[in-house]
Amino acid sequence: MATLLHQWDFGLADVRVEKRTVTRESGQTEDIHIPFGIHRVGDKEHPLMFLHESSGTQGAFILLSRILPALQEENGGLVIIDELEAQV
Repeated sequence: MATLLHQWDFGLADVRVEKRTVTRESGQTEDIHIPFGIHRVGDKEHPLMFLHESSGTQGAFILLSRILPALQEENGGLVIIDELEAQV
């Protein structure tokens, strides 16, 4: 996914998913996974939560997260896309 997003020129050098532990109002803790777009300027990396990325970058990320598992050799599957320009 990171390779495709980089090739599609979204300004991303990489994509990382970080695991964070959050505490709910009930006091219960839960692990969540937060995606970050990694932007590189020179040799310095600048992570940005996908929540703050552009709607186009977010849409491509969501679309790829649904398509790529179907295209993996061990899972296999069929992907049908109708109205590609529609919001996911």
